[in-house]
Amino acid sequence: MRRRHRRDHTEKLVSAAAGFVGLIVVACIAVPGVRAVFAGILQLLFVGIGISLVIFIGWVLFRHYRDAKTGESRGVPNTAPQRVAQEEPFFRSGRSAVEKTQPKSKAATQPQTPAFFSFRRPPIEDEGCESSLADKDRTAMSKELLDALEWRRFEELVTWYIQKTGLDAKRSRVGADGGVDVLVSKKGDPTPFAYVQCKAWHQYKVGIKPVRELFGVMASDRIQRGYFVTTGEFTEEALCFAQGKEMILLTGRDMLSKINALSESDRTEILRRITAGDYTTPTCPRCDVKMVRRTGSDGDFWGCVNYSKRPSCRQTFKMREMERSAAE
Repeated sequence: MRRRHRRDHTEKLVSAAAGFVGLIVVACIAVPGVRAVFAGILQLLFVGIGISLVIFIGWVLFRHYRDAKTGESRGVPNTAPQRVAQEEPFFRSGRSAVEKTQPKSKAATQPQTPAFFSFRRPPIEDEGCESSLADKDRTAMSKELLDALEWRRFEELVTWYIQKTGLDAKRSRVGADGGVDVLVSKKGDPTPFAYVQCKAWHQYKVGIKPVRELFGVMASDRIQRGYFVTTGEFTEEALCFAQGKEMILLTGRDMLSKINALSESDRTEILRRITAGDYTTPTCPRCDVKMVRRTGSDGDFWGCVNYSKRPSCRQTFKMREMERSAAE
């Protein structure tokens, strides 16, 4: 009974609708005024559809242009050639994500840059290539020394190298740096045009999270360029994220090649400065003092000397394998 009642109700509605439509059609044919009213309504409807179509096409074109510029269209990395600004060549020959994943054309012309920027890295045949280089030139920096540097001394190394290229560079404040370790500016210009993030991580690769954080700070502060330097390597995910952006990622071997391409006097000065005093014991990022060796339930670790003082600092670092071996 219910089904029959619903069917009868539906038939009544359909009949009423059909009758209403038929009445409108008859009125449009018989009465000129009604016909003119409905003709105006149809014209407005077509105009609205046309305007909506134009707005939709414009929005699609704008989104395509924006995604092509940022390289993040629907999560697919942009493979557009990486632009290089001419005012920040201090890491110009570093291994960017684009240089790593895209082969260069043989017919492509290389930009004219100073000799100590345009050098080529020596071929890496084995793990001992840096040692052989150090044997030939005692002022050359080795991979072993680079890996032994604590995080703050590594930041100072990057800062001093940039200064040797003729630019102004200074480390950020002590404590939370907001994803930026070094501020780079032109001579005489207090406003930085580039941010540098440093990670003394040679035992594991730098992932996408810190690289994305650096890019976020650049976008927020409207900084032209970003450089991420590590003593180790980057994950493929991090390299893909940097594609199409004004970012260059440099590994520890890239940094070694750049430092060893400087003049002998500059290399000697940098080596003397980075090896002065204790350059292996990590510095507390909060208190700006050397940490001390402590022992816990999980083994040895580095702890701040202000742990038992007031105000107390509970900053700790894991101890690297080379540091454990040296202590034993």
